[in-house]
Amino acid sequence: MKSLARALEEHLGSNAKTLLKHKELPSNSDNDALITPIATKLDSMASVLKLEPVFSKSVKLKNKLATISQHEITAIHVIYPASMECEDMNCKPFALAQETHPQDIPKITLIKGTTIHKKVHVLSGKCSHCDARYYADHEGVDQASGRRNKIYLNSAKYVKVGQNIWVDHSFSNPVVNGMYSFHASAAAYTDYWNSTFGQVNLEYSTKLNCRHIWQAFVQESVQSIAADQNVYLELNGNLPIDEVTREAFNALGQNGVIYAANGHACPECTQPYRPPENENPDDMNVDHADVVDGIVMGPTHCAFNNCESELLNARGGSFCPIHERAYGCYEQ
Repeated sequence: MKSLARALEEHLGSNAKTLLKHKELPSNSDNDALITPIATKLDSMASVLKLEPVFSKSVKLKNKLATISQHEITAIHVIYPASMECEDMNCKPFALAQETHPQDIPKITLIKGTTIHKKVHVLSGKCSHCDARYYADHEGVDQASGRRNKIYLNSAKYVKVGQNIWVDHSFSNPVVNGMYSFHASAAAYTDYWNSTFGQVNLEYSTKLNCRHIWQAFVQESVQSIAADQNVYLELNGNLPIDEVTREAFNALGQNGVIYAANGHACPECTQPYRPPENENPDDMNVDHADVVDGIVMGPTHCAFNNCESELLNARGGSFCPIHERAYGCYEQ
């Protein structure tokens, strides 16, 4: 118990004295003098919580302490908008009201890094004056045409990657780093995460798919680039993820080049195209092509054997529409 008290005292530093009442403080100013009173207080707390081992009258151990479940003492997470009042210039401002009825509040799975939290409540706010909606990862604004636009927040702590799955930046940032550093595909990273973290605890297991990983990659990339340019990306609220990628590139790209990647052409990610040994380059209808991050830039066609159909997605895809449905990881 004294060892635990010493570790606690070292962790708290100068705040260790706040654990004791004024009359319990030792007269000696030495830090080691705090160890005994802190250990006594910890021992008393263990007795109240019934965390001490059980001994019989003959001082023989009868029962050992059970393993403490971290999930039983973990914090309760609630995802809510960062704003508490409407940020429209025409409002006075007005305080936000809860948009969802208590019985309809969604309960989702939140992944923080590698830790999975179940049944996390997600709250949303609504301004009663201008009817603007506020969420944890974006804001909804009605247009004069009746269309609702979606403003992506650069300061959002959590992003939605699936119908019932949210993640934080300690999850989405490694997704981006893994794809860039190891040239991993969404399918490869999905298999790695599911095998390593998704089934550690069967009670809290969560199996992700390629769409979740691709959503995390796009959301993290958009937020990072928009924050670097000090702008907020505003798009139609009903766009599929492929359209979000295209519109984000048009809005944040500068003459077709993302500013953060301008002038970058290292040997690892940019290599000249080399045809297979059994293929004669003179017979190919290709003038020039480069490979950037595993993606053929220039004349492109399906990667399936003996298929020369156009790619479904020339910005990262490898298959034509037919083979993408058969072998690719696509958005449903």
